[in-house]
Amino acid sequence: MFQAADGQMVAKVVQWMTGAALLLYLVAYAYRIKNRLLHVATAITATVLTLLAAAYLITNVHFYGNAVTSDFPFWMVQLHRLLASVTAVLMLTMGFSGITRRRNLHIKLHKIFLVMYILIFISGWILFVR
Repeated sequence: MFQAADGQMVAKVVQWMTGAALLLYLVAYAYRIKNRLLHVATAITATVLTLLAAAYLITNVHFYGNAVTSDFPFWMVQLHRLLASVTAVLMLTMGFSGITRRRNLHIKLHKIFLVMYILIFISGWILFVR
């Protein structure tokens, strides 16, 4: 994988990747009824992009030592990480429930997932990129 020059660059790359994934998730949501194929394609692409962003972040921080720093208190950063982890598990559960056509579960989860993904995106932008 691509090694970043420093932690700020890592944060910016992750923010761009998750921003693109967020737009894809919103497109998937918009076409959930009108065009099922577009819904599935954009949701899967967004999930893969989010997983690539997570792998990029973990690789650069833990293997290359590019610390992503923040001026905010430690507890805020930890809360962001915790909620991002919960959202990642929710994302995988959403994908699984969509692929296996567990429609009721999928519909219930998407209401929570989209809100959490947007909040995590915004908090990551405030905490690490600004």
